[in-house]
Amino acid sequence: MPVSPRSLADDLRGRSDDQILYLLANRSDLVNPVPTSISDLARSANTSGSVSAALNQLSATDLKVLEASCALVPDHELTSRSLQDSLGSEPSQNTESVLRLRGLALLWGPKDDLRVPSAVRDSLGPQPCGLDEVIRSRDPNAATLTVAAIEDGSAFASAPPGTRELLHELTW
Repeated sequence: MPVSPRSLADDLRGRSDDQILYLLANRSDLVNPVPTSISDLARSANTSGSVSAALNQLSATDLKVLEASCALVPDHELTSRSLQDSLGSEPSQNTESVLRLRGLALLWGPKDDLRVPSAVRDSLGPQPCGLDEVIRSRDPNAATLTVAAIEDGSAFASAPPGTRELLHELTW
């Protein structure tokens, strides 16, 4: 059984030449200055300026998937399945977005252990998708809140009046 990469640099070392070429072609700032090693490339890819430039190129769907990745499980494991369950949108769109985001090194790791680089988290701010970190960390089941739970009302059993309507408007 292959071992998951421990860092973005480890992840990049495991990529094919074509995957590295895709990264460099789509994040051209990473070639100036030319990195002398994969570690230098990973370090450059995880700077605020480089991440900001990459975020500006993302589609709305890609940005939604990336924000959800940050909001779901900060600094812990994230799987393609948990991301899909939480987004509740078209699986093929989310899969394509995850592949693109991995290709751009805005997500890294295998699909059963996705990670978000620290500069991405910093760029999206302390409350990705407008979710407060304190609220997310208090509820161990926060990642299980789905569109279905919002639509059927089970997510609002003990919420104050008007919460359902407000959250329905804010749902991805």
